[in-house]
Amino acid sequence: MKNIDKNVYKEASYGKKHLTIFAIVVFILSLGAIGGGLALVITGATSPETATIVWKCIVGGILIISGLIFGAFSTIMFFTSMGMIKNKHGSVKDGNRAIGTANIVKCDKCGEELPDNALFCSKCGTAVDGTIKCECGAINKSDADFCITCGKSLKK
Repeated sequence: MKNIDKNVYKEASYGKKHLTIFAIVVFILSLGAIGGGLALVITGATSPETATIVWKCIVGGILIISGLIFGAFSTIMFFTSMGMIKNKHGSVKDGNRAIGTANIVKCDKCGEELPDNALFCSKCGTAVDGTIKCECGAINKSDADFCITCGKSLKK
């Protein structure tokens, strides 16, 4: 298994920050649209001319509805950004996980997708990088000098 590029976390944090800012700006604009729509409807309703009443109420209603829609979307964007990736540097094989993302391990030999805790490929049986199999059958970390089960030297 290969190390995860640390720039992925930096880019995800950058995206999270900008999505949060964008959501807040859209929410503020939606509040402005709702306020402007209400102002148009109120001034239109108090107007003595029928034509003014109609166009102000129609435009005000459109502004209110669009403000409510954009406000709902900005709220969804905001809560989505809050749940985005929380970065931890390093690789999946070292026990680091990017919370909120799928950690997919692929076999170096056949490309089969494996669970992130797999030691061997379920399709071809190849050991996942980071593990060494001892003669006794025990699975050891690739940087181990001796087997954790039988104590034999793993260095050849």
